[in-house]
Amino acid sequence: RVCGDNNASIWRSISFTTACIPQDLPLIETFDNEIPLCWTNEHVAGSSTYVWSISNGQAYMSYQGTGNEVVLMTPHLNVTPNKLHEFSFDYTHTVSASWNDILQVTLIDGENRTLLREFTSNDNTATKATYEFTFLPTTDIVAIEFRTIWANGYGMYIDNVRVDEAPDCLPLLNLTATNIQRRAWAGIERRLRVRS
Repeated sequence: RVCGDNNASIWRSISFTTACIPQDLPLIETFDNEIPLCWTNEHVAGSSTYVWSISNGQAYMSYQGTGNEVVLMTPHLNVTPNKLHEFSFDYTHTVSASWNDILQVTLIDGENRTLLREFTSNDNTATKATYEFTFLPTTDIVAIEFRTIWANGYGMYIDNVRVDEAPDCLPLLNLTATNIQRRAWAGIERRLRVRS
């Protein structure tokens, strides 16, 4: 109890972390230094305690014994319900025909879970590649989950995770023009110019 100018109370320092609020789009994560705050990174099944770490500027999941599962999940994201969204990421892993490790990529939309893609370590995806998806959320908060289910393999990598609203007009790609001719209409000449 403090009663006068020369009295003091007992005090102590306490560290704590508040819950993360949903993040606005776009989400862009390049995993340069560490797994970011507000990403879930936890071991959820099996006897191992390993979780995702950073290796060479990528999220990396090292060898786990059979039956271990580890989840890496984005923060909760603010999205617009019933509007098309885009999601992409880079992925690679070590490959062996005898390994059957799995990476499941799942959209969590409210109470709904939608498996977007399942990779196995014997599916010849050892070359780093970008995988792209679109989704139409039904709620205003979503998250993307990367779940590793280990059998006997070694090494999965994720990088350049991106989630954003899709543009209203899709970009035009790989256009070609043939038989371009000069035409005149009502005395006004119009030209079509194609630039590469």
